[in-house]
Amino acid sequence: MQAQPLAVEVRHADGSVETVRRTLWRTRFGPVIDLGARNPALGWRAGKALAIRDINADNPRIFRNFLRWNRAHSLDEFIAIQREEAAMPWVNTVAIGRGDNRAWYSEIGAAPDVPDDLRAACATPLSKAFAALDAETPMLDGSRSACDWRRDPAAVQASAMPAARMPALLREDYVANMNDSHWLSNPAQPLVGFASVLGAEPEPLSLRGREGHRIAGELLQARETSASRLADRLSRKVLESRAYSADLFKAPLLRSACGPASVEIAADAGGAARSVATGPACQVLRRWSNRADADARGALLWDFFWTRLSAMPADELHATPFSAQAPLSTPSGIREGDPRIAQALAGAVEDMRKKGWPLDAPLGGQRFVRSGGNSVPLFGGCDAEGYFTVACADAEGRYRMGPDSHGNTYLQIVHFDARGVQARTLLAHGERETAVTNGAGAAPVLRYARKDWLRFPFREEEIARDPKLVRETLRR
Repeated sequence: MQAQPLAVEVRHADGSVETVRRTLWRTRFGPVIDLGARNPALGWRAGKALAIRDINADNPRIFRNFLRWNRAHSLDEFIAIQREEAAMPWVNTVAIGRGDNRAWYSEIGAAPDVPDDLRAACATPLSKAFAALDAETPMLDGSRSACDWRRDPAAVQASAMPAARMPALLREDYVANMNDSHWLSNPAQPLVGFASVLGAEPEPLSLRGREGHRIAGELLQARETSASRLADRLSRKVLESRAYSADLFKAPLLRSACGPASVEIAADAGGAARSVATGPACQVLRRWSNRADADARGALLWDFFWTRLSAMPADELHATPFSAQAPLSTPSGIREGDPRIAQALAGAVEDMRKKGWPLDAPLGGQRFVRSGGNSVPLFGGCDAEGYFTVACADAEGRYRMGPDSHGNTYLQIVHFDARGVQARTLLAHGERETAVTNGAGAAPVLRYARKDWLRFPFREEEIARDPKLVRETLRR
């Protein structure tokens, strides 16, 4: 191991500055990590230590990859570049080409060559404990040279996986990925047989993933003959803030939970059991449109209700378990009559009461950002509830823009017409307002709150019309 001493000046709340010193350690695999806080078995001890190895530490090709992509003249050339470089560091790739009716999806990039047989042969007693934290990242026995990442001469980088063994799909209908595994980028052509280090297959889609495929199916059924009209329809669909969990399950859940006028719930620590009236909550949820617009009444209550239901094992909540043969429609149904459903609704009522929020409080009263000195109500909900438009609440039940926020970031819709690239964009959130002088960061947030897509000035003549354009020439 090699020591790496660090010294960082830290400013305290009173303005004083202190130099904090730490010593980090590296091995030939990478930095040593201590996960003892997550599981005592994964702590750094005298006989064992964990080191994390990053395939991208030796991947400078990503810069050349993007430069070559910027110069590609066709989708076929774009695909060839991706296969040659195998450089994308972590993300999926989706691409279209001008005058080309195909759509490309791939997970071709820098990934360690860890086939499943190596993973199984080199597992250690700690691997199971680590899998509880991260089931996809392999933990291998670093004390045996046979457990090193494989070296395939077809790979462009030592110990990386060759492009030919990574998922890719070219379709004429659609390809999609909603932060799920690669395996169902198109339901008509599942991607299977790949190493599990690239993602699980098959596995249940997230509700957001199922909602995304529902949107794609609706767009296909619309049979738009114009790319411009299709882009218009898509721009509305992806921001309509539809709670797929409510569309699927609200009716049977309310049938199960709304029989009695009140529900007895367990006591808090040191308190007594109490009876909670759930009738008003049932009325609010029945009236709710299953949408999370800023003025929606019922969306906050549904968030609390669904969060509690999600704590139940899926096979106990749903009548039909997940099936790889019906991935877009399972798990489905509700095991009606389970008393835990009524308990979950009563708990959600209590959650709202403890916040001091009315059961029918409008969403935007709590899901908002501070910008320009004002409160800007937002739309959307969390991916766990099946919202495609993501704005997850924090531990307090509110949405906060900042470094820890979980929500939409940058949105982009692109199509080609006779003039070339047509792009519209939305910046959902980024730096906190305090990072921008004079509140100048307010405009993007306000535009996003209005669902007001920005037409991106892509061509030279559009850029030249910008009244704020400034040209500077850099010379040697």
